[in-house]
Amino acid sequence: MKTLLLASLMLFAGASYAADSAPSLKTSNYNQHTQVNQILTQVALAKVKPEHAVEFKRIVSGLLGQLRAQPGNISYEFAQSLEDPTEFVFTEKWISGASIKNHMESSLIQDFFGRVGNFFEAGYPQLIILK
Repeated sequence: MKTLLLASLMLFAGASYAADSAPSLKTSNYNQHTQVNQILTQVALAKVKPEHAVEFKRIVSGLLGQLRAQPGNISYEFAQSLEDPTEFVFTEKWISGASIKNHMESSLIQDFFGRVGNFFEAGYPQLIILK
């Protein structure tokens, strides 16, 4: 299965990043996934810089209700590693690829990445889409 960088989708959707913090682009299968008309699971892996772990968790925890209320969302879970507090996993279920696209392009997600885009370690976040 092709792995996409979540931040790449944010860049595709128009979110802005400082040039020195922008992850590399990898959007080759983005349109393929948005055309799927069945339930999809999206797993996002995030690793943040140690000095940002507490703030990152606080910000995400404060957004969970809004994320779960987005159209097409079935479930939205967030967990922090017990072994490494800088590692986080998001597990999301969406009714279709179009609902993932709308989520990724939403002002909520764009604002979120505007706030935390420079928190990530190089190569993160990563996104895996499963059907």
